[in-house]
Amino acid sequence: FDFVYHDDDVIIIEGAEVLQRFKINELFQTDAWLKVRSIELYRPWQSFTYAIDHSIGGGSPWVFHLHNILVFCLAIQLLFLFLKRVELPVEHSFWLTLLFSSHFLFSHSVSWVPARGDLYLSLFSLASFISWNKYITIGNVKYMVQTVGLYLLALFAKESAITLLPLFVLMYLLFRGSTSNHKTAIYSALPLILVTIFYFNLRADSISPQRAMFTIEGFIYNLPTIPEEVFKFFVPAFFSVLPAFHSVATMAGTAILIGLFGLFLWQRKVINWKLCLLGVAVFFLPILPSLAYKPQFAGFAYDYLDHRMFFPGIGLLLVAYALATPLLSRRIPIYVLLSVLAGSAAFAVYNSLNYKDKYAYYDNATHTNPASGLAWRNYAVILFNEKQYDDALEKVSRLIEVCPDSMRFRLERASVFKAQGDYDLMLNECRYIIREQPDYLGTYHYLANFYTERNMPDSVLGVWSSAIQDNPRKPEFYHQRSLVFRSLEREADALSDLDLCVSRFPDYAPAHFERGNIRGNLGMFQAAYEDFNAYVLLKPEDGLGYFYRGQALFFIGRKNESCADMNKAVKMKVQDAVAKRAEFCR
Repeated sequence: FDFVYHDDDVIIIEGAEVLQRFKINELFQTDAWLKVRSIELYRPWQSFTYAIDHSIGGGSPWVFHLHNILVFCLAIQLLFLFLKRVELPVEHSFWLTLLFSSHFLFSHSVSWVPARGDLYLSLFSLASFISWNKYITIGNVKYMVQTVGLYLLALFAKESAITLLPLFVLMYLLFRGSTSNHKTAIYSALPLILVTIFYFNLRADSISPQRAMFTIEGFIYNLPTIPEEVFKFFVPAFFSVLPAFHSVATMAGTAILIGLFGLFLWQRKVINWKLCLLGVAVFFLPILPSLAYKPQFAGFAYDYLDHRMFFPGIGLLLVAYALATPLLSRRIPIYVLLSVLAGSAAFAVYNSLNYKDKYAYYDNATHTNPASGLAWRNYAVILFNEKQYDDALEKVSRLIEVCPDSMRFRLERASVFKAQGDYDLMLNECRYIIREQPDYLGTYHYLANFYTERNMPDSVLGVWSSAIQDNPRKPEFYHQRSLVFRSLEREADALSDLDLCVSRFPDYAPAHFERGNIRGNLGMFQAAYEDFNAYVLLKPEDGLGYFYRGQALFFIGRKNESCADMNKAVKMKVQDAVAKRAEFCR
């Protein structure tokens, strides 16, 4: 199998440089996309294993897919051991594990490389359950130490491992040995809490704090995930790499849940209630974080992803076993078990083919979820990059049908027209965008770049002049026209635009920065200092402000302050700051 260009391209292909460097501290101080604070997901163990794969096979997809398979197999072995630890007969544990290993739903988890976090979540969670069970039944401290370490690894694999804490409590209440006491349990909770605090401190320094969206609204919106995943666990239908909520799946799953609850009430006196309660908790708790999380693209891309069911599926397995066991008066014939096994495996293999490559992936995504703008857009980008412009135009046009109000996507269609050489259609698309959303900066950038490529500077100026005329309250447009004037060596005109921009929009930092550069080049160092000082006050997180303010300070004779700024720029890893500090601070 190849990559499917949904997250795996961002992490493995675009992140190849980070993976190749293989710096442990970098892998544990970046988000799940190997970037600094770009998204809200933190998966350092996943990043670490990708780096291992990259060191073995470079960017070859087969290494990453093989790794997923091996982790899956290890998790299956641990599932067998876990079932025995929660007091299932060995023969039952064996068949349940075998059926689980061939379950049709988990082709998502194994076949999609970025699902590795869920595979490792299951692996480390099951291992921690086994260690915790040994600790609460035997009392040996070494198992407590193992539990803490495995819990930390589970957190590093995926954030939803935080739900292991209440699961540990539940397992203690259900399966503790005669030598266990509450005081010991309270003491043992302390290292788990300390590990959790350590993890969240690391996470907070690595992820984007702005994009995480845990809301009641999101929880309500995502509630159909529960019945739909229950339905898909028992019925091999509605397979989609990017699922959207479907009324049939929601109602059928709700009916199954009602049936399971009715079965529980009917057999409440004879069922293994400990196993049933544990199963409900293992199913529901790990899903809870994803229910409360509503990312910005929810409804535009997909409603949920089935690979997340690998660990919660163990809970459904326990519930199904606990409810079915009292109904079986005799052993199930082996040919029935083998038939179920073969049927499920056949569905799993067939479904996994949707992950064979990017074309199979997005064919399935657009067919099963035609309202997914993400699916149409990614497909269009793939085809565009491979110069299949006619097909790309078809996909991006479908994208615009799904998202008619998005000017960004219309601009992408303009790019396809341009690639096809149809400049009239391209310009018509841009004119439409300007008419509908005259303050959309991207359109003017696009047109300016188009005329720049054709060495038409007057037309470039015309683009920004028209933008200013239509949008006199947008400081970006004055700034952009000043850059064009600078490229034409018309410094006076550039300064005029920047003066106007600063006077009207004093809090627009880029204008101060650009004017400071021009003034510095003209030898107006006091004025340049004033601009760079204003920029630093507005953008204290940008090291370039200190770098250039330090130079201006040097030339107006304030050497000590200049060196302080250069030291700040060096700490903020500004390029050339070390050399400038050596020059100015002898």
